[in-house]
Amino acid sequence: MPQLAGVPTSGFELRILRRPCDGSGRIETRHIHIEASSGDQAIAQGRFLAEAILEGWSGVATLTNEAGALIWSTRKDMPPPTAPGMI
Repeated sequence: MPQLAGVPTSGFELRILRRPCDGSGRIETRHIHIEASSGDQAIAQGRFLAEAILEGWSGVATLTNEAGALIWSTRKDMPPPTAPGMI
């Protein structure tokens, strides 16, 4: 397990899909690996990064743990999904 300043860390994955707020243009994706010593710390980092990356864009951000389980998500300037599994 990796360590950060002597504290064991786990790997989390932040995935962001974004597009211009007016709906024009291509959808962009970002994948960011986050090393954190807890889920709460990873969520705080993920929130900060997602807010910065989605500034001026609409989109979705998801954060998963090492096992691939969703631990946090957010939507910005997008309608709610219309069916299970939809973004």
